[in-house]
Amino acid sequence: MSRTIASLAFLALAACRAAEGPAPVPVRADPERFRVETVLYELPLARAEALSHPADPEQATFGFDVDDRGSREQVERLARSDPDVLRVERPALVVAPGTRARVPARSRAARGETRERESDRIELEVRPSVSDGWTPVDLELSIRWLSPGGGEIGSLPRGSAPLPEGLPMRFVCLPARSAGAASSSDESRAVIGFLRVLPLPAR
Repeated sequence: MSRTIASLAFLALAACRAAEGPAPVPVRADPERFRVETVLYELPLARAEALSHPADPEQATFGFDVDDRGSREQVERLARSDPDVLRVERPALVVAPGTRARVPARSRAARGETRERESDRIELEVRPSVSDGWTPVDLELSIRWLSPGGGEIGSLPRGSAPLPEGLPMRFVCLPARSAGAASSSDESRAVIGFLRVLPLPAR
């Protein structure tokens, strides 16, 4: 008898919970700020082509995608083992969602350096925003590549991609192959970079 009463009580409780409906799903709070971390790698043109796509014979080319194949780890291993592959880190940028801002240049003076690197002439503008789709972040990117004299080698006016959680955006800047055949080693170098976007909690 007691087991019957307990079973009926359990069924009644289950019925009450079913009537209440499913438990509410917590609403994801949109971040108030994003932190954008940027790492660039300078490397010989031939190495960069092997990691991305062939350079154009006459003009600089640009590309970007979501790094879902571990390209950064591959380039990082090259930087540790090959002195021709140089790792350059930019200062982090903190920006509000939907705001366009320029990635800061690295401080050569703080490192006691006087030589300008090829990647120092890469100007980057980013605009991270809260995604309306299945990824948490949409990232918009613009690239402008300057020559040592200040002229423009080439540019990517605007590109965007949804970034899955934990994955960076990869971008590639390749000089024209004709420039790569020139005598100046600076002109023959390409740049591969990675942008990591982290949502910051409310202050």
